[in-house]
Parts: sequence; C-alpha cells; structure tokens
Amino acid sequence: MRHTGTERQQITNEELLQQIIDLGRRLVGARYGALGLLRRDGRGFSRFITSGMKETAAGAVYPIPDGRGLAGVLIRDPRPLRAAATETLETTGMTESHPRLNSFLGVPLVCRGKVCGNLYFTEKIGWPEFPPTDIRLLQSFARWASEAAMGISAPEEIQKCLALFRSALDERTAAVTIVDPRREFILWNRKARALFGYTEREVLGRRVEEVLIPPEEAGEWKRNFLRRVAQDLLDGKQVHCEGTRLHKDGRRIHVRMVLSPVIHDAAGVRTATTITKMRPIGSTAFGRPAQG
Repeated sequence: MRHTGTERQQITNEELLQQIIDLGRRLVGARYGALGLLRRDGRGFSRFITSGMKETAAGAVYPIPDGRGLAGVLIRDPRPLRAAATETLETTGMTESHPRLNSFLGVPLVCRGKVCGNLYFTEKIGWPEFPPTDIRLLQSFARWASEAAMGISAPEEIQKCLALFRSALDERTAAVTIVDPRREFILWNRKARALFGYTEREVLGRRVEEVLIPPEEAGEWKRNFLRRVAQDLLDGKQVHCEGTRLHKDGRRIHVRMVLSPVIHDAAGVRTATTITKMRPIGSTAFGRPAQG
C-alpha cells in the first residue's frame, strides 16, 4: 500500500539502518558492509543488514553469520578490530556464500554501556587493509546505528548527520574533508586531493595545522580557531569563513569554507566532528561568507 501526506516522509527503522551501513561503506571505500544486531542473549544476531552484496530474487541476502571467527571476536570482545587478508571461512565466521575477504574492519555498537551489535566492512578498495582513521570515521556511524536500533534518537536527527557526511561523496563542486575532535583528518576526498595536491594516504591521521595552514599563519590560526571557531562548532553552529591554505608544493590558496559540526555528547563531554567544504576564491560561493 502506498501512503500519502506526511506518512510518505517517514522512514522505517530498517531503512534508516540500511542508510547508515550503505553510507559508511561508501565513505571508507569498502566493497562490502554489514550491520548486525545481537540477540538478547548476545550469542548471535537477530538482524543482519548487508550492503554491496547481491540480493536473491526474493529479496533475501546472504545467511546470517554464525558468530564464529572475526565476527564472533567482536561479540566477545567489543573493541574495534582491523585485519588484513582472511583466508578461510573459519577465520571470518561468515557463511560459504560470503565473498573472500582481503581486509576486514569491525566496529561495535554500544548503547548506554551495553553492546547491541556490530558494523562490519570488508575489501578496502585500493588498500591492503583499512587504516586506523577508518575506525574513527565509523565510530559516528556505530553511534547512530545503536541509537537507531534502541530508539534513542529521532530518525530525522540521524538523517541530518548522515546528510552532512554524505556531502563528502559529492566531488563535483567542493573539496570536502572530515576531521575528528582532535583536528585530525579522517576523510579526504578526491576534490581535496585535486585542490591541495596531497593524497589520502599522506593526510589521514595528521592534524589540520600540519597539512593546510601556512607556517607564518599557524599561531594566529590556532588562536582564532580555539577561541572562536571551535566554540561555535561545539555550540552546533555552522561557520562560514575565508582563509589561506597550503598546497603540497608550497603555493598559498585562498579559499572560501563552510564548516559543519556533528555533535557527540558522551559522559558529560561534548565533542564535534567537523565536515569542511572548501572552494578557491573566485568559484561560485556557498552563500554569504564572513571573514574569519
């Protein structure tokens, strides 16, 4: 049955979880992804949502893993797990129909101190294994997945956060970077590489000031960022500004920027992961930027 009016805008829990695993897989460049929700007894999965795998004609996906191997390790020891080539099904804990895994990344879903499931990603495209920064990137997705599964956050709020992260996939108009609360790059899209000359491998895990801020401006940048911009971001405000950024070859590039925060509150501590869109001055503006 098709619904009309406001009902059409509603999203089911299953659809939201699918969006989370689909976007997470694309952002880390994984060929396959899955989101497993644990049974109440914690001894296996009650739901297992996949991404990147072929569906059968009936819409069913690969059978739910039995919880052995790497899949089971995350259940028993809920800490992020990276692994390179996995040669056997016994190692992975996946079913016989599952593709061979050349790299593996698992991140637990923890909600209110309780493990409720895991995110799994395999086959990092173009890399022998997933870098540590992918864990930090996916921890946001794990948080949203656990909140969605437990019904803690409104779907609309999670979708807003997903939309900000999804902007990194649109490489037609702007260079997009994502930095964690430590100001370290956890995502660097191809447009950023084209604008600044650095590859993803050269940038991930390094601080913004180590890569993009001209040395002669570093002191002023830190004072300005820590006193004004960082606080605005923690307050949930989007920041429009202009500034000079450093190309790999030493050139200075004047850019217009939009910084959008994704706020995380945990144990009374508020932090922000920041998505930054940058264009060289002279291209079409994002809006009406303020000097900063």
